[in-house]
Amino acid sequence: MPSPVTPETILDNAPKKTRVLRVDANVVAYFGDLLSAMRKGLSEGLANSVRTGQSNTASAQNLS
Repeated sequence: MPSPVTPETILDNAPKKTRVLRVDANVVAYFGDLLSAMRKGLSEGLANSVRTGQSNTASAQNLS
């Protein structure tokens, strides 16, 4: 019976060589802009909830 193959053994037995990943500058800029917009949206949302005294946690909601 063959021994079971686990993800760890696959990674251990994989050839270890460096690969060059080439990404176009437009792709990097797109994801940079996306990350920046997400960070800005999260910080504005946090500032709004602190200013208005709202909480986004489920435990703080009144279910009655």
